[in-house]
Amino acid sequence: PHTDKVSSSSSSSSRAIEGGVDPNGKKKMMRLRRQQHQEQLVKAHLLDLAGVAKHLRRSAGISLLKTVAVRHCKDAWAVVLEHERGWKIAYSGDCRPCWNFARAGRGAHVLIHEATFDESKMEEAVSRKHSTASEAIHVARQMRADRLLLTHFSQRYPKIPGEYGGAANDDGMFDDEEEEEAEEDIDDVKRNDDSNVGIAFDCMAVRFTDLEWLPQLTTPFRWLFPNEEAGEDEHGG
Repeated sequence: PHTDKVSSSSSSSSRAIEGGVDPNGKKKMMRLRRQQHQEQLVKAHLLDLAGVAKHLRRSAGISLLKTVAVRHCKDAWAVVLEHERGWKIAYSGDCRPCWNFARAGRGAHVLIHEATFDESKMEEAVSRKHSTASEAIHVARQMRADRLLLTHFSQRYPKIPGEYGGAANDDGMFDDEEEEEAEEDIDDVKRNDDSNVGIAFDCMAVRFTDLEWLPQLTTPFRWLFPNEEAGEDEHGG
């Protein structure tokens, strides 16, 4: 009886193939259609990006827009902008320190980098995938950025972060696969100079001509706005 069932099944399959209904062929056709659909989506996405790049160049003079995947939430990206007049700006968004971002923004005139936590909250910065002020300074040095603006401060610090002093501990700041290259590359970077570091408040507008003297206001800002903890952090994302 078992042999009869196999024979019957084989006969049905043969008749299906002879009649032009091949189950395997149907699956292959469905896979091919899905692949073609995905290719069309990618092509449309690339055309859309090309249109965005063309619009940015025409309307704002942006000659290059580069995105870099960073460690925070899903689809978190840092961005690097270059203008046809020659200036270059790098913006971290929310993230942990990222060597690929430092490399992509190499030579930036301005780096805008988040500094959600101060150094006393390092474990929390790591667990929530944010950066400390000293880590942002470290990224700026790796990037060779002319100026650094710190932003996105925790609600624990009402106005500006506390003293960040010199560079953060270099060991293990970047991903392991990035660390060796980063450590070799930092030898000629000034480690103890944060004179190019400024503070950015919400809704703050800064001209390039303001960047030179902006770091001089950090100490007066700390006098005006004492650094007292103010409840739970609201930047936990």
